[in-house]
Amino acid sequence: MSREDFLKSLSVRNNDPKKYSGKKLDFNKLKGNVQKKIAVGLMVAIVITGFAGCARKAHEEPTVNTPATSQSTTIDEYDYLNSGDAILDDFKERYVEAYNEKNGTNYAPSQISVNLTHPNYLYETSDGKFITHGNTPYETEDVLDKYGDYKKTAASTGNIDLIQIINSRTDSPIETYATFFSENGYIASPVYSSKDLDSLLNDLKNPKDSTLEDLITACKVAIRAKESDKLTNSLKQEYINSFEEKTENDLEH
Repeated sequence: MSREDFLKSLSVRNNDPKKYSGKKLDFNKLKGNVQKKIAVGLMVAIVITGFAGCARKAHEEPTVNTPATSQSTTIDEYDYLNSGDAILDDFKERYVEAYNEKNGTNYAPSQISVNLTHPNYLYETSDGKFITHGNTPYETEDVLDKYGDYKKTAASTGNIDLIQIINSRTDSPIETYATFFSENGYIASPVYSSKDLDSLLNDLKNPKDSTLEDLITACKVAIRAKESDKLTNSLKQEYINSFEEKTENDLEH
């Protein structure tokens, strides 16, 4: 190689140079890409936070919203039975309601009074009916002779408890009932009054159902409550039990 050729080989060749032209940057596209990446990052963070929150809730005790409860108060439905007079008035109301329904009458509680007496004896007919001797026992016996055989029956121990429901306007008995121990044992029976001798014979021949018989226990307690100096809780409860037990027995039958 000649010296001239060697020098030519060392010179830079510009006939086919490599071109390194850089591409122009699109800032709008770059901004969109960055926003997308940020959004994706936020979504990932939210999802992770959500899972973390669920995990915490799974380990938390459930909260029960218990409504506030108001203090309950007990109402005594028998609060009005606060005296002996109140108990006796209550009995009168119960009695006249039952009697009127059974007999088609219209007595008012204020129209009746309740009397308790202790006669020495009663008349008893051969068919088991009891009659008071009254103020004129001989005249009573004349009527009983027309009805049939009879005898005098006296209490063997203690007095006869004779309870009368009186029509206070006419002073005539509406119903009479007696309880006592006789030689035949304990007696609890309706009794016919000899006060109206004109109707006694007819009453004996045509007896009617007794209302007082069903309420005799309540009646006795009401009388005791009326006569007591002070109404006790036990006496009040005894009166309440007397008609509640009757109601239960009526339902059973």
